[in-house]
Amino acid sequence: MVVELHINNWNHVDLN
Repeated sequence: MVVELHINNWNHVDLN
């Protein structure tokens, strides 16, 4: 669960 959240944040940063 934690890892999934981290990946989601990473993707968001990359997009931003």
